[in-house]
Amino acid sequence: MIYRERVLPSAANLILPILLFVSVFALMLPINASLSLPVAFVITICFVLIIFLNSPTIELNDSTLSCKGASIEKKFIGEVTVVQKSEVFEELGRNLDARAWLSVQASVKGLIKIEITDKSDNTPYWLVSTRRPDLLAAALKKS
Repeated sequence: MIYRERVLPSAANLILPILLFVSVFALMLPINASLSLPVAFVITICFVLIIFLNSPTIELNDSTLSCKGASIEKKFIGEVTVVQKSEVFEELGRNLDARAWLSVQASVKGLIKIEITDKSDNTPYWLVSTRRPDLLAAALKKS
């Protein structure tokens, strides 16, 4: 394994489960006061598990790059570009090719663009969110 990263949500996303807990508790309180706390707790735990279990993992080994269930052989990887934070909005907006493959997490600001050189693949590039874009780009360029 050359590179491996689990792209977890940022700490700011912990506000959502807190708000969910309070909302479910408030909604359940008039219905059944004794069940409101356990139900709110279970629903919040399930929500947090879903968020963390759906976080993509980026894996680069000697032959392939894998992310979010997709993989590509390294021989088909072309130019690798670290998207600057000031350009992320445009890269995911007006500059986005509809055929591009995306593994984007809104709470992660690092983004890398990986050109695909396989002629039989219609995907022009991958856009992948990462907390360490420079390290991933260096690993891809080195290999």
